[in-house]
Amino acid sequence: MRVHLLILFLLVLVGQCFAQDQGRILAETIKDYAKLQSELDGLLKIKSPDCLPGTISTSLKNYCSIKDMCTKREVRVDDPILYINEKGEKIINENYYFIRDGVRTCLKEKYADVIKERRDELAAKLRTIHLQKIIDANKLLIKLSDKYNQGTKIQKISAEILTISLESAMRNEESEWQKDKGSHDELAKVIAQAEKRTKISLNSEVKKTLIEIHYLKFNATYPEEVARFEDAIIPQTKINDPFYDWSLLKDEKVAGGPARLAFNRAKLTEKSQEAYALFQETQKEMVSYLESKKNESNVDNMDRIISRVKTIRFNPPRLTNTLTTVCESPNAFYSAKTHSFTICPQMLNFPKMALMETIAHEIAHSYDSCNFSGKMYQKKGPLIIEEAPFEVEIKTEPINGNYRNTFDDDPTDLKLKDKIQEKIKYADHPFAKTLSCLQDPASVGAKAIDPADITKKAKASLEALIKLGQNTPENSKARYVNYLITNQKDYFDYFQGCNNIESSSVLRSQLQEAFADKMATEIVARKLQSASKVDAEKSMLEISLGYNNICSNEGQSNAKIREFAAKNGCKNFYENKTNEEKILNGISISDPEFDPHPNSALRIERNLMSHPIIRKALNCPIEKGLKYCE
Repeated sequence: MRVHLLILFLLVLVGQCFAQDQGRILAETIKDYAKLQSELDGLLKIKSPDCLPGTISTSLKNYCSIKDMCTKREVRVDDPILYINEKGEKIINENYYFIRDGVRTCLKEKYADVIKERRDELAAKLRTIHLQKIIDANKLLIKLSDKYNQGTKIQKISAEILTISLESAMRNEESEWQKDKGSHDELAKVIAQAEKRTKISLNSEVKKTLIEIHYLKFNATYPEEVARFEDAIIPQTKINDPFYDWSLLKDEKVAGGPARLAFNRAKLTEKSQEAYALFQETQKEMVSYLESKKNESNVDNMDRIISRVKTIRFNPPRLTNTLTTVCESPNAFYSAKTHSFTICPQMLNFPKMALMETIAHEIAHSYDSCNFSGKMYQKKGPLIIEEAPFEVEIKTEPINGNYRNTFDDDPTDLKLKDKIQEKIKYADHPFAKTLSCLQDPASVGAKAIDPADITKKAKASLEALIKLGQNTPENSKARYVNYLITNQKDYFDYFQGCNNIESSSVLRSQLQEAFADKMATEIVARKLQSASKVDAEKSMLEISLGYNNICSNEGQSNAKIREFAAKNGCKNFYENKTNEEKILNGISISDPEFDPHPNSALRIERNLMSHPIIRKALNCPIEKGLKYCE
């Protein structure tokens, strides 16, 4: 027994020593990490950027490729802000923050045990202090009860408070007593209600103490303090921008007080109003462009397109749950279901031309190779608005009715009388030739669906089933294949240009995104037609940097962070990956999963940079092998 106890003692001692060693190593690592942060801060003061290998950072005579753009002095690869123009509009260097966050996550995982130990120690200490406050308040209540002879009254009031809480629960309402952050005033209202219902009046000191007891019970703030402590153990680089860190728009404490919170929200409203004005400007430019493309053969369908563009609804960036899901990074999107355009807050500071190109791209989705094949409905009545923590009030022009673009044959929530446009065949799209051109490798080489190939494969599958004697009504595979062969033409006559988002492994098409890029390019070209070369260069730089990580070569800061990560064994960094992981990652890069967007570099150089007007504005020669799609 003594031997066993001795072994147990030694195991405990070893465990304690290990924890101490881990704590010491963590402290040293944090010290090293803080030193690295200082080095990085020094790099940030250097305004001249790292350049791509073999290039220079001086102004170039020709500004006709991404390589040229990434060597401009305005692009600061070692700065949290990748680019900022004279108006203060900025593009955040997401790659810079991503790699720092990766190191922090690595250290948190590596030292999880010692961090948990420190957190638990603090939690136990603060919990004891909090409980002691409640005990002291209860002792005071007992003294006051005896002093003012109010024991019976306190019991009756407490019983009535319980009744009020139960009644609220029966009505599926949350009692003020049960709210995590019920204020002293809210609790006082409940006691006042209990006093009125029981016709009992408590002594003011008794009442004040009773309120404090319940407030402490429902407002244990130490878990938050513990969470802040745990979060701060390893330093974090935050983006101090309310359009990125939404807690600066929601939380008064995080924002720095009520005045700063109000300022941040006012800024969101101001930039949202500016975005709406730019949306209207882009919308009008798009209509003007479409009007210029009308002819006798396409006038009816072109008018349908113009009608769709004119009726798109602008959604201010309200911080709803949906927005939280889709706006993890700078983004904007068109929703066919609500026939609306939404911009994510992170994009509100983007330079004008970068934002206009994005807006034009999303507007074009309302009539792309897929959405134009859907039916348009106009539904009367108010919109169903998702709840948000606060409203973004901007002035917009009213749109009559709620519009919806749908592919469903018979939508259950829409009536036939609401339909204003029938679905249109893919071949009848006014830009059918453009869609064909975008598939050319000399253009962006957009991947597209081949119905003939699908039919050929379906017939081969059917022949195999016939040979096996399985082409029967009872065989589910045979039923599906036969239905495909019989009905595929009717389907693809309309939806050949669609990428199947829910099952992209079944139908893969880049035509929607390539087409939206093409239409956005036309709007950019119209705006640059009369611009100076300098302004045209800046506009193209701003648009290109709006595409994430276009200038992806490693800068000094990223190299230093990677070196630190490698030293600390961070498994998500190349140096510490196993041979198998390196091979698999290499395969992933060589054969990536399907992306409905063409390659970013192609989107810029073979779409934007292929437009004759844009090349002329940049003083770029016509490049052989580059195809502009009319």
